[in-house]
Amino acid sequence: MVIDGNGLGIGLIDYMVKSQEDKVSGEVFPDFGIYNDPDNYYKKFKTNNTEHDAIYIIKANAPINTEAHANA
Repeated sequence: MVIDGNGLGIGLIDYMVKSQEDKVSGEVFPDFGIYNDPDNYYKKFKTNNTEHDAIYIIKANAPINTEAHANA
């Protein structure tokens, strides 16, 4: 999946790189690995259950947003 790493998106990414547990069912959901992590910032969150290269981070700006919405 592709997530905009600007603004609120970075908080979402920070949440998704850690495994989550459903408090009702006890089911554990694996953490997502980052495909493009040149500084290896998210590498420290990897576990044996990580879904490798599941998230691609973009840093969108006005021209990218315009193009993305125009071509959708």
